[in-house]
Amino acid sequence: MKNALTLFLALALASQAWAYDFEAEGLYFNITGDNTAEVTYPKRSNSEYYDGYTKPTGSLNIPAKVTNSSTSAEYDVTSIGSEAFYGCSGLTSVTIPNSVTSIGDYAFLGCSGLTTVTIGNSVTSIGSRAFDGCNVLTSVTIPNSVTSIGQSAFSYCSSITSVTIPNSVTSIGVSAFYCCSGLTTVIIGNSVTSIGGHAFRDCSGLTSVTIPNSVTSIGDEAFFGCSGLTSVTIPNSVTSIGERGFLGCSKLTEINVESANTNYSSENGVLFDKNKTTIVCYPAGKTGTYTIPNSVTSIGEAAFRDCSGLTSVTIPNSVKSIRSAAFYDCSGLTSVTIPNSVTSIGSSAFHGCSGLTSITIPLLSGKAIGTNFATLKNTILYFESENPQSQFSSSSIYTKAKNNVKAMYVGCKVIRAAVNDEECGSVATSGENLAVKGDDGSLWYLKETKNGTATLTASAKEGYHFVWWDDDDESATDNPRNVTVTQSRTYTAVFEADEPTALAANDTQEMMVAAVGGDIVITNAGCHITVSDLAGRIIYNQKAATDKINITVPARGLYIVKVGNTTQKIAIK
Repeated sequence: MKNALTLFLALALASQAWAYDFEAEGLYFNITGDNTAEVTYPKRSNSEYYDGYTKPTGSLNIPAKVTNSSTSAEYDVTSIGSEAFYGCSGLTSVTIPNSVTSIGDYAFLGCSGLTTVTIGNSVTSIGSRAFDGCNVLTSVTIPNSVTSIGQSAFSYCSSITSVTIPNSVTSIGVSAFYCCSGLTTVIIGNSVTSIGGHAFRDCSGLTSVTIPNSVTSIGDEAFFGCSGLTSVTIPNSVTSIGERGFLGCSKLTEINVESANTNYSSENGVLFDKNKTTIVCYPAGKTGTYTIPNSVTSIGEAAFRDCSGLTSVTIPNSVKSIRSAAFYDCSGLTSVTIPNSVTSIGSSAFHGCSGLTSITIPLLSGKAIGTNFATLKNTILYFESENPQSQFSSSSIYTKAKNNVKAMYVGCKVIRAAVNDEECGSVATSGENLAVKGDDGSLWYLKETKNGTATLTASAKEGYHFVWWDDDDESATDNPRNVTVTQSRTYTAVFEADEPTALAANDTQEMMVAAVGGDIVITNAGCHITVSDLAGRIIYNQKAATDKINITVPARGLYIVKVGNTTQKIAIK
C-alpha cells in the first residue's frame, strides 16, 4: 500500500512538473551549458503549459543574455526550447536575437494572435510545428543561416502571403507550409535538395512556384490542392516525384520537364516517365479530349484524378494496366473503351465518374478488375467475356458492379480495325445494331444481335496505297469492306508505298541486294526503295541517296525488298 501511494505521488508530481531552472526578465530558462541557456515554459499540468503562471502577451523581445539572480551567473540565450510558448495566444510579435541558433519543436504552436516574427541571423534550424496554427502571422523572414525547416513548421499559417527560402536551406520538411491558404508566392533557394511530402499541400492561393535545379526529390502530395497553380516546370535534377504530387491543382494546365532530366519527360504539358511508358500526371486544368500516346503501357495511380474538364480519352492498344484511381472523379467523361491489350484495372479506377454512360471491357486475364463501380449508376458495362465474374478481383466487387450500374451486357462481339503502319494510312469504322462504338475505333455488338454488320474503310496517306485486308483467317481486297458480325475479329488494313514515277539516271547499272551481318545492303539502287516484312509492315521507305544503302532490320526473317519496279525476297538469318 505504501509503495502504491509513493508511485501515485510521483506520477502526480510528474504531471505538474516545474520545467525551468531560473526566471529572468519575465521569462523562464533552463541551463544548457556552463554559460548557455534556453527559453522554456514554467510549469505544465497535463496540457496546460503555464498552469498558474501569466503567459507572455503583446510584443516580446527575447534577450540575448540573462542573469540568474540566485547565483548572479550570466548566460547566453542560444535556443528557444520545445513548447516554450505553446498556446500563448496573447503574443502579437516576437523578436528572436542573433544569439539563438535553434527554435525547438512546438515552440510557438497555437500562438493565434502572433502577427510578426523576426528571426535572428544565427538560427540554423526551425523545429517541427514551431509556428503551427499561427493563423494571423502575416510575415516571417527566414534568415540565410537556416539549413532545415522542420515538419509542419508553418502549417496553418493561413495569413502568410509570401515566403523566401534562403540558399542556406537544404530541406523543406513534411507539411512545412501545409494549409497556408494565403500564400501566393514562394521562392525556393538553390540549395534545397528535397521538398517533403505535403510541404505545400492546400496552399490554394499559390499561383506560381519555381523549383530550382538543386531539388532531387518532390514528396507525396507536395503540391496537392494548390488550386491556383497554372504551370510547373520540373528541372533536370529531379529524380523522384511522389504519388499525387500535383493532385487537386484544378487550374494546372502544364507540367513541363526540362529535356535533360533522366527520369521524367513531358509532352503537351502532360507528365510521363522518361521513356513515356507511364503517364504520371495529366494536369487537372486541361479540358476537352485527349489521346494517350502509343508508347504508354501503364496509366499511373490517380494519373487523371479530378480532371473534371476531360470529356473524352482514347486509350491505345499499347496500354496494359490502368492503376488505382486512374480516372477518379473525372465527371466530364461520357464513355470509355478499354482496349484488348489491358490486363488489369486497379481499384476505384473510375470512381465518381458521374457522367459515364458506357464502359467497354475486353477479355482480361483472370481476376484482373479491382475497381469499384458503386458510383456509376448511369453507366452500362459491356463485357466481351461470357463470364465477367471471373475477371473481378473479388466476388463482392462483381456484385457491387452488377447491382449498381445501369445495365450489364456480357459476351459482346467486338470488331477491331488496325493498320500495318500508322504512317501509311488509317481505318474508319461504322456499323448497324451497335451496342457502342469505342473511342479506339472498335465496334461492339450485343451478344443477342443476329444481323449486325460493320463497314471498314481504309484511307491511305500521300505516297501510299491500300493493298488488302489481313484478317484472322481470311483476306480480301475490297475497300470499303462490309462484314457480317458473327464473332470477335480484328481486320488489319495493309498499305504499301506507291510506285516511283521515274527512275534515277543510273537505273541501268546493275543493282544488287544482299544480306550482310544482319543488315540488308543495296548497291546501285538509284531510285525509291521499300523494305517490308511479310505482314506488310514498312521497315524502310525512301529514295536512295547514295550508291550503297545499309538497312538494319528489327529481327531475323524474310523481308520483301522493292527497288523501283523490281521486287525480291531476302532472308536475314
